[in-house]
Amino acid sequence: MRPRTIVCVLETAPATLDAALTRAVSMARWYEAELHVVEVRPSHGYDDRAGDTGQDALTARITRGMQAAGAGRVAVTPVGLRGNPVHASADYAGRVGADLVIAGTEPRRSDGYWSAGSFAAALGTAASASTMAIASEAPLVAPATTPFRTILAAVDFSEASSRGLSVALALAQEGDARLRVLHVPEYPFDLTYSGAWALAALEEMDTQVAALEARLRSLLPTGDAGGVDVEVATVSATPADAIVEAALEHAADLIVLGLPRRRRLDPIVAGSTAHKVVRRALSPVLLVPGPATVRLPATVGLEALIPEKAAARVLTN
Repeated sequence: MRPRTIVCVLETAPATLDAALTRAVSMARWYEAELHVVEVRPSHGYDDRAGDTGQDALTARITRGMQAAGAGRVAVTPVGLRGNPVHASADYAGRVGADLVIAGTEPRRSDGYWSAGSFAAALGTAASASTMAIASEAPLVAPATTPFRTILAAVDFSEASSRGLSVALALAQEGDARLRVLHVPEYPFDLTYSGAWALAALEEMDTQVAALEARLRSLLPTGDAGGVDVEVATVSATPADAIVEAALEHAADLIVLGLPRRRRLDPIVAGSTAHKVVRRALSPVLLVPGPATVRLPATVGLEALIPEKAAARVLTN
């Protein structure tokens, strides 16, 4: 995965530090990608006569993000859209052929996404490209020799998580990063054993763990996995807890999750493992859509707020 076109969806209100924008600028610089910075406003209640002011504010916001990221030469397209932020952002990303969508985890209460991470999780399900969720507490992205040093990929052996693992491996190969592959099996936590039953249960668990880790390794290329330092692990816990804790333990600066097919999006996403991880993790979380992911219908038009300036380029040294 080497993104050539990145779409960054801004938070509703400007922040002192736009963590998602800073990360997007850094990623665009590293991969020499084209960056589209999208601001979505409601269809109603917006005054078109304020177009120039809105464009100036958006450009100023982008400039602050580029300065925070220590950007060199990055081509940026500022875009103003109207409508539902998930629908409009996902549709725009599809139209420009985005390889990566980046969004923050702050709640967007004015848009109906009340909990942290719910907007990013919904966008990850709607967009055809992978979506990277950035926590507002994420540290500043300083210029580095590699975008990621340690990548954690969570695998449940589904088709979606297999695709996520492939993306994680590709990123590790391209950036010379370490890859940690994690599986969280479902064990009967509500059962209590003692004596001989406990010993038998432990032996059975050890056997299952060995088999699961062998299965994890079978998902990786034979040999040296393209020169990547790979470690597999099986952890007994609830999935979201295990993933967040493993990311902290290994100092992972990227978590990769595959997203399964969804039919009813927002209610399921809000309670999913992906949403729980996005809500709690300090590391960026890359949500990789499975091949059968259902996209949200684009029921809202992509009318630009400032049509004559929406495609303007900002090139900063």
